[in-house]
Amino acid sequence: IVKSLYVDESKSWIDEICYNNIKFYPEFFIISSSKSGYNHLYKYAYTGVELEQLTSGEYDVINYYGIDEEGSHYYQSTKTGAINRVISKIDKKKKQIDITPAQGFSSANFSPTLNYYMLNYSNVTTPPTYTLYNSKNEKIRIAENNSRISDRYAKLPKREFFEMESNELKLNGYIIKPLNFDSSRKYPVVMTLYNGPSSQSVLNKWSIDWENYFATQGYIVACVDGRGTAGRGLDFKSVVYKNLGTYETIDQLAAADYISSLP
Repeated sequence: IVKSLYVDESKSWIDEICYNNIKFYPEFFIISSSKSGYNHLYKYAYTGVELEQLTSGEYDVINYYGIDEEGSHYYQSTKTGAINRVISKIDKKKKQIDITPAQGFSSANFSPTLNYYMLNYSNVTTPPTYTLYNSKNEKIRIAENNSRISDRYAKLPKREFFEMESNELKLNGYIIKPLNFDSSRKYPVVMTLYNGPSSQSVLNKWSIDWENYFATQGYIVACVDGRGTAGRGLDFKSVVYKNLGTYETIDQLAAADYISSLP
């Protein structure tokens, strides 16, 4: 006899990260769900009974890495803001511990038993650094710090983050100003966006692309993540469900007005 152990429902989409985060263990399984309004981790028995909600709060869990031999759960989330990614663990005493910096973008590859992990960390001014750690979060060695890239692009125009309002909602954005920026003169502005559901362009991670080149040629480049984008809970993402193009346009027009008001 086949029966359903767990069914998830949503008024809009069920994000693919919910499928990617399912982990099966001998006595239980772990799922992630946005049923609370934010994507969080839940522990279920094979009877279909919810045993425990592992994470909670006004942030999204993006990746669940698994549980180690000592019973600690590891996951990646937006707990310090949608532009960041923090890796945390919940130990067997239910204590939550952040094991990476609050600001910046952290991701990891774990060994099968989670005894070791390779941490990838970057931010807008720091190229990706790959560091090997053990399960006690002790640094074993730096595999690569990309210092040559850091030196080579040290003078490249960098992203600066800002917040602005649209329909009384705060939106995240970044701006890249030309080198030797002079606020007393006017510059042409290029706005870039994607804004598809669950996408994100405004992230505190290392990136070099055409935006940086345009800034070296005298342009200001700006980007704002409007409603529908990821990392800010179900309602923020779902407002564009079956209504694509409306709220995104409102938010980009508000972004253009905000940017044109700057000195």
